[in-house]
Amino acid sequence: IKLGSISFFKYSKFLKCVSCFTVGNSLLNTFEGLMIMLRYSYHLLSALFISILLLLIMFVMDVVMHTTHLTLLLINIDFIADPNKTPLILELSIHIIIGFCIYITFLIIYLLFKPLYKLSYLLLMIIFLILYPLLITLAERTLFQFNWVEYALWMIAHLIFTLLMAWSIPYFSKKKW
Repeated sequence: IKLGSISFFKYSKFLKCVSCFTVGNSLLNTFEGLMIMLRYSYHLLSALFISILLLLIMFVMDVVMHTTHLTLLLINIDFIADPNKTPLILELSIHIIIGFCIYITFLIIYLLFKPLYKLSYLLLMIIFLILYPLLITLAERTLFQFNWVEYALWMIAHLIFTLLMAWSIPYFSKKKW
């Protein structure tokens, strides 16, 4: 049975996976439900780890280069809120939430639209290519200036993020616990 381009089997498998998080669901009492929860817990930890690692890679690049502001650009929201009134924890949280959203989106694509999964990474890299100049343009602070070296470092860090995500999603989705 097909629901649009999603087969009923894949859709029911996805709903079964999602429903294991519902409190009181009888699936929680089964071994299979616990294994599904464990698998998705690893996905959530992986999303957290990869997002924090991206931030740390940018920080190391800034320390080594001495002239870059990649970490600040990555968490910059001065085009939305006054940077003097915005706590660092809020900027970091937004970065982590965006990383989670990207990871979960790709996990859903992997589970439901597998033929589009690899192609989606090309789209993500195009977004990362556009994001650096866009964030520089949107930034209110003058310390953010376009620089080809920073742009290359930005892409290297985001390529590492993408490769880690491309490895972890299939790994944790296929792993039998």
